[in-house]
Amino acid sequence: MSKKINTTQYPDIPVLSIFEDGVEYTVLQPIAELIGLDWDEQLAVIKMDPVFNGHLRRMPLKPTGKTEYVSCLPVVYYMGWFMRFNPNDFTGDDRKRVIVMQYGMLEGLSELLAQ
Repeated sequence: MSKKINTTQYPDIPVLSIFEDGVEYTVLQPIAELIGLDWDEQLAVIKMDPVFNGHLRRMPLKPTGKTEYVSCLPVVYYMGWFMRFNPNDFTGDDRKRVIVMQYGMLEGLSELLAQ
């Protein structure tokens, strides 16, 4: 089992990914908290969702030397989860972050479809 950790930086939004066995997983909690969402509530929503729950993974991560377990979705499912957010439900910097990230996701999807 091979594992690699990567951080993609949107303008002011770090997105942590874990690559394991050829699959890219996105760590969800920091993103939810960065845009002002309650993580426990979001995790409950994901667990109740018939699509996302089947792909939710708890993965070990050692950011401080101590193993922590983080909740992740494969990148495509992460994008689907994130695209469910309506930017108009957010204010200020949180709204800007949601818009920037959704634009980035759609541009990435467009590039993939063009290949």
